Amino acid sequence: MRLATVLFSIFTVFIGVVLFHTKHKVALLEEEIGRCEKKLRQEREAVSVLQAEWSYLAQPRRLQKLADQFLMLRSPNVSQHIESKELIKMCIDLDHPASPSGDL
Repeated sequence: MRLATVLFSIFTVFIGVVLFHTKHKVALLEEEIGRCEKKLRQEREAVSVLQAEWSYLAQPRRLQKLADQFLMLRSPNVSQHIESKELIKMCIDLDHPASPSGDL
């Protein structure tokens, strides 16, 4: 056999191995893409379900009913009104409490 024929045969086998390896790698990547697309569809469906659930849970009438049932809020009366000066004094007193009377 001639040297060129031997080299060409080796080159052909090498190219065949490279093509087989590349084809196998592409098949694995296509499977991974399929898994990713499936997971993406599942996540989108989950988001859709959560959006529907949020729409139901955030209905103003429903929230008002729950607030009336559990919070027991009442409108403020006149005795609860304080002047802004009193509020400022209360805030200052909270930030700087008086020292204890029993200093050593």
